[in-house]
Amino acid sequence: MAGLPGGWWKKSNERVKNLANFLFIAFDFPPILSPESVQIQRRALVLARAGHSVTVLTSHENPKFETLDPALSIKHPNLRLLRTKKPAFETLQNAVGKFLQIADRKVWWIPLAARAASKLLTTEKFDAFYTHSTPLASHLVGLKIKKYFPHLRWIAHFSDPWTQNSYIRYQFAWQENANKRLEEKVLRAADRLSVTSEKTRQLFIDRYPFLTNKSAVLPHLFDPAAYCKTAKNPSEKIILVHTGHIYGLRTAAALFHTLCANPLPALEIHLYGRIHEHEARMITELGLQKQVFIHPTVSYGESLAAMANADALLVIDAPLENSPFFPSKLADYLGAKKPIIALTPSDSTTADILRSCGQQNHIAHSNDKTAIGMVLARLDKAAVPCHLEPYNMDFSASALLKVFQNDR
Repeated sequence: MAGLPGGWWKKSNERVKNLANFLFIAFDFPPILSPESVQIQRRALVLARAGHSVTVLTSHENPKFETLDPALSIKHPNLRLLRTKKPAFETLQNAVGKFLQIADRKVWWIPLAARAASKLLTTEKFDAFYTHSTPLASHLVGLKIKKYFPHLRWIAHFSDPWTQNSYIRYQFAWQENANKRLEEKVLRAADRLSVTSEKTRQLFIDRYPFLTNKSAVLPHLFDPAAYCKTAKNPSEKIILVHTGHIYGLRTAAALFHTLCANPLPALEIHLYGRIHEHEARMITELGLQKQVFIHPTVSYGESLAAMANADALLVIDAPLENSPFFPSKLADYLGAKKPIIALTPSDSTTADILRSCGQQNHIAHSNDKTAIGMVLARLDKAAVPCHLEPYNMDFSASALLKVFQNDR
C-alpha cells in the first residue's frame, strides 16, 4: 500500500530500548461504542504492550448521545485511564455545538479536557501527546496544550479529513471559513500529522504543502484475538454479511436490483444495522425477502461473531471518486480472513487496500449493476490469500513509534 514503508510491521511484543510515556487525548474511548473508540484503544494497547506507559484522558463515564458497550474495555498494567468531569447542561451544550458547527458538537469538552491535561502535564513528564478525531474537538484541546507546553511533541491523527470531508456540509460560509482557520492552526502547530490512508494524506498536502515532510499513514487496525473460533457453514448457501449502518451517500439499491434481475438462489445476504427506509421497502417490492435479511444493530462483539460465521463480507462505500475514506469495518473484515465484496469506486481507498491484499476480483462500483452481478456470480467459499500485516495490531508497534518518536 502506498505510503507504508517496507518492513514497518515489526511484531508488537518486541521490546524497545527507550521506553516512553505517552498521553492520549480523545473524547471517544471504551466503553463508548464507536469506530474511533475501538481504534484509539488498539493504538494505546499496542504501545502499552510494547512496554511504554500510556495515559488516556477521555470523557466522563456516561456521556450523552453515546452508546456504551462495557465489553469493549481492555485493561493493561501500562495503560491508565483518566476522565474529565461531567459538564453542566450537557444536552444543551451538545445542541449549541451542533448548531455552531465549529469543529463539532463536542466543543464543550475543550475547556474541561484542556484544564485536566494541563494539570497532569505540570505534575508528570510525558514524551509526547496524541489527539485523535473524530470528534475534531480533541485537536482543539491539543492546540491549547501546545500553546502552554510548546516543547512537548504533538501527534494529531485524523481518521477522516476535516474541511474537505464530503460528509460535512456547513450551513454558512463563516462556519466553513472558521473551520479552515482552525484546521490550519492545528496542522501548523502539530509536530506530526497521521491519517488512515495515502489519499487522505495527499488531500491534506494538496491544500497544505508544508505537511509533506511531517505527515504519515497509520491505517486502521484489527485485533486478531477478538474473533471467536467458528465451525464452517455446513449448508450450501453462501452467507454474505454486512455490519454497520448503510446511511448518507451509501446505498444498496443497485445491489438489490442486481439480485432481482439475476437471481442467485445459493446466496443469502444479512445486513446488521439500519438501512435507508426506502431501500428496506425495496426488499419486499423486489421479492427478495428470502434472500436479503435485515437484523437489528448488534454489539461490537456480536458483529465480530457475525463476520466469523459468514462465508464472505460486504462493504458498501459512497460513490465518491478517488475516495480517501478507510472504513474502520474494513480493518475488522480483513481480520476475519474472509472474501470481501466491495461496492466502491475502483480508485477508492477501499479498492486500493483490497488490491494490496489480493482481493482485486471482488470489487465493483456501487452503482454498476453489471459489475456487481459478475462479482456476486463468482463468489464462493474458497479462502482468499491476504497480506494482512499492515492492518494487524500485533505488527504495528514499529509504525506507531516512528510517528510518535519522530523516526522517519
